[in-house]
Amino acid sequence: MSLKKNIVANYLGQGWSAFMGLAFVPIYIKILGIEAYGLIGFFTMLQVWLLFLDMGMTPTLNREIARYKAGASNKEFVLDLLRTFECMFLIVSVMIFGLIFFGAPFLCKIWLNVRNLPDDEVVQAISVMGLVVIARLWEDLYRSAILGMQQQQWLSFVQAFLSTLRWGGAAIVLFFLSPTIKAFFLWQGFVSLISILIYSRKTY
Repeated sequence: MSLKKNIVANYLGQGWSAFMGLAFVPIYIKILGIEAYGLIGFFTMLQVWLLFLDMGMTPTLNREIARYKAGASNKEFVLDLLRTFECMFLIVSVMIFGLIFFGAPFLCKIWLNVRNLPDDEVVQAISVMGLVVIARLWEDLYRSAILGMQQQQWLSFVQAFLSTLRWGGAAIVLFFLSPTIKAFFLWQGFVSLISILIYSRKTY
């Protein structure tokens, strides 16, 4: 698989994902309102913060799998490394969800200062948000492994499909099923679960 094709695939996949993330913003704001959409902005900020909890594991996994593909490592070592990182991610996931779940009332009352949305709806949305953030961390873990295997073209295609499902599907859910911020995050969590299943299966 040529380097040029991998680079083009990366740019196309990331470009489409970014486009999908922006294309439906006016619809979200129209259906949810600007205050509810602000929770999506908070969710995005939370994701950026939690990237620091990766602690260099995903780049390490990417590098070691690339070394294995080049014949400089063995399969048993790479599998042990992957399973070790999975165990570490599991511990981090439990910690993150506990902090977000028990801190949701504080975030709602003190930090976010929500005025027009019911407090219980915001607390529920934040709790679901915690699950989605955790799921995104697992997505990154398996994506790094797939990149290390030089499967950029496959990953770009699947990532573009999942991004369309994630953002376009959310607009459909809000428009036809439930115009609530909780429904938005539940859909995000559902797509992230599908993503983890696809990425982990490809990795193994």
